[in-house]
Amino acid sequence: MELLRRIVKVLLAVLALGALAVVVALAVLALPYLLALLLGGVAIRAAGRKSARPCPPDSSLLTVERLAVYNRYSGSMDLFCRQGGADEKALLNDEQWALIKRYLEDLRRMQQGLLSAACAERLEADLFRDCATVTTVIQLRRMSRVNYGLEGSGLLDRILLWLFPLKPSE
Repeated sequence: MELLRRIVKVLLAVLALGALAVVVALAVLALPYLLALLLGGVAIRAAGRKSARPCPPDSSLLTVERLAVYNRYSGSMDLFCRQGGADEKALLNDEQWALIKRYLEDLRRMQQGLLSAACAERLEADLFRDCATVTTVIQLRRMSRVNYGLEGSGLLDRILLWLFPLKPSE
């Protein structure tokens, strides 16, 4: 009986260490991504390009709500013009629609490694300049991966999808 207790204690200790190792691995995998987003936002705020406050709805910055409208019509400007409501058309104009489309295409090129380092840096700076929040930048990245079939099925991708769903809950 004593041997059985010792075996159970050893197995529980191994299980606890395994769970701890998984948590540490997830933290190590997610840390560079989260630090890059945080430092990018801090650098832009320090440069005075935009404030940390959310923008009002009539601002020209991209927001999660505008991305949700873009997603609702699957990126089809024709469908948006025909079926979009007046409130949606007031929220998202043609220039913003084109800007979202351009960013999605540029992000796809960057994720496929088709952009030079200088172009990728310029794209990052432009994203943080034209988006209202860091969440909007993350949302654009996720939309690009999903829309162009680059979505991974790994654990980190699933966690990011859970944290930042493409369709906001209403």
